[in-house]
Amino acid sequence: MDILTQNGPLFLGSRFRRLAERLQADAVALHEDAGLQVQATFTPLLIALDSAGTLTVGALAQAVGSPQPAVTRALGLMIEQGLTEADKSGGDQRVRNITLTQKGRDTVLRARLVVWPRLEAAVTDLLAHRNGGLLDQLTALDEALEARAFLDRARAVSLPELRILEWDQSRASKFKAINEEWITRMYALEKADTDVLDHPYTAIIEPGGDILFAEAPQAGIIGTCALQRTGPNAFELIKMGVYEAARGLGAGDLLLKAAISRAKELGAQKLYLLSNKKSATAIRMYEKAGFVHSDAIMKQHGAEFERCDVAMDFPL
Repeated sequence: MDILTQNGPLFLGSRFRRLAERLQADAVALHEDAGLQVQATFTPLLIALDSAGTLTVGALAQAVGSPQPAVTRALGLMIEQGLTEADKSGGDQRVRNITLTQKGRDTVLRARLVVWPRLEAAVTDLLAHRNGGLLDQLTALDEALEARAFLDRARAVSLPELRILEWDQSRASKFKAINEEWITRMYALEKADTDVLDHPYTAIIEPGGDILFAEAPQAGIIGTCALQRTGPNAFELIKMGVYEAARGLGAGDLLLKAAISRAKELGAQKLYLLSNKKSATAIRMYEKAGFVHSDAIMKQHGAEFERCDVAMDFPL
């Protein structure tokens, strides 16, 4: 017996609320699948802040169409979880500027990659071919969700494929940001790093090398790598990195395959890389792709970086 459905218009608001609670609970579970602790009320706030950069609480409430007290409560939880931060605006201590923290930006990126596309596709599928009046459509939605849970529908959605982009000066900032993230989290930036990251065109492109990027639909560029010419037919694979929030989606494998192919197109007869044992996951990826450890490469090039204790060569 379903009292809400049987009494039609009398419980319209309650039926909407029940449907919303059901969908929101599954949306939270899908975020948890991706390792994200995101409540349903957080998502519109995260999207608004990611788009605008900085908003006052009042502007944020207006942007998401929610009462300011409700937004304030949600922001309190988001600040506790380290997703957002607040400061005072000018001399008015009553107005707070809200921005995403690095954790908040990472959360948005991860959600854009593996959660929100699935939610959108599952909702689109759920709403497809719903005919009749509003109450009939609500009943049909309830029956569809009974037949197959929304969470199961979302989990079954295949994610959009990544694609490779070529060098463009407008992407130089992404090349720097992605590499700075992984280098500073694991090591320390050396002069050899900054020389390349600050001047990618003159350090890599102009001498005959190349820079590639991995792009994800709805999320933009998430990874990059470069081929630096070190001799007439010699190239070093350098600055291979993927945003931490975007790892596990195959971007590294895609970039590595594209880089090897591009090196061959450039006429490479020697392709090598330098790394560190701490980058164990990356080293396994290189080994799987066909790179082999090389004492000769280590002896010839290993002194270029203080952190280098792994040298590998690709048989061409």
